[in-house]
Amino acid sequence: MVCDFIAARYLLQEDSDDIEKIKNKYDLNINKLKAIRRDVVRNTAHSLMQAEKDSNLEDLNTMFFDFNNIVPLNVKIIDEDLYYNAIDHYLNIIKNPLSIIQTQYEDITKIKSYITKNKITIETFIKSYKDYVSYSEYFTESFDLITDDEIRKFILMNLSSTNEMAKQSKLTQMKFNEEDIPFDIPDIFERRIENSILESFNIIKIMNYWGFPIFTSEFVSQESFALDIKKSTDKAESTFDFNKLKPGFEIKENSPTAIWYLAILHAYCDGVFDKTDNLLLVNTLKICLGVTAAINKIESDQSDDYFEQVNHDNDLLMNFLTNKLFKIKKITDVEFWDAYLEASDKITDPDLQDFAIAICVWVAQVETADIQNKAIGKLSLLWGRFSQEATSSWLNEINAYASGDKG
Repeated sequence: MVCDFIAARYLLQEDSDDIEKIKNKYDLNINKLKAIRRDVVRNTAHSLMQAEKDSNLEDLNTMFFDFNNIVPLNVKIIDEDLYYNAIDHYLNIIKNPLSIIQTQYEDITKIKSYITKNKITIETFIKSYKDYVSYSEYFTESFDLITDDEIRKFILMNLSSTNEMAKQSKLTQMKFNEEDIPFDIPDIFERRIENSILESFNIIKIMNYWGFPIFTSEFVSQESFALDIKKSTDKAESTFDFNKLKPGFEIKENSPTAIWYLAILHAYCDGVFDKTDNLLLVNTLKICLGVTAAINKIESDQSDDYFEQVNHDNDLLMNFLTNKLFKIKKITDVEFWDAYLEASDKITDPDLQDFAIAICVWVAQVETADIQNKAIGKLSLLWGRFSQEATSSWLNEINAYASGDKG
């Protein structure tokens, strides 16, 4: 059983060994792994858009697992003997009365009230799954390329456990930086439901497509979640344009242009990149050149060529800003975060990541929107950079260069 395989591997904490084996066997360098991660995220995009039509499903999913929180955490499990898979946790909460589940989960009253009020039963939950799942052409084209069963199991294993393991890793890092973090950090040893409803649906969707047994449930038969794939295939073209916010040229890793591109997207996430944002960005040119030259170990006899290349790439970026970004009339969350997280992949040096966070804060300082605060949270979690002291120190340096006191 795939689920047994997943659970056993997860409990043994052998993910890192498996990743190394897969990387070596299939020559997967870090850039290929990032591309695979992006494709897996994109493959959920069409279904996420479809799910918006089912407000009960979307609202319930948000109650269980708020994607917009800086630290997205699911419902806490307080019954240590309750070892269900994620789907069975949801079915248990739907089926059983509050008197039972309030001894099993923390803060479950509001969720159970919503379930009762909207008459959500196990049957309607399964119907929501079947209404939610569709196999777009993008999905089938991507997943048909994966024919090796070991690779398939590896992907399913990581989809089932990556969020939980990443959360534990980040919470551990945050505990070390607790003094710099302006909110309470959850206990890293708390047990919570591992996957959101939509994540769980996507895992079952993939198991269905690859013909794997789905899972063993305490509440329903395996056949309950089975689908006729032909009937569930959506022939419509993807609603998303993942190149909409991409500049169309190769941005060099840890370059000033990589920082500027991320900062532009960060300022733009409130829906606009205006003249003030542009001026604040341009004021960072000298310090961006100096910091990246030091990190990239540019010698004095290479500096002219380095600065010339940076100016060329920045001109291309400004052309993208004027002739493409300013003309975009509509952007979806899926398209934006795809571009934002891809831009963050171009900044890999830890010190430069601290610097990039400060640049993003600097450029968006006039009217910092809530979404921009969440974006900084995403960068902090992605990079493991939580120090407000480092951000403040870099902001002072940026201001000194911008005002002419330095440089």
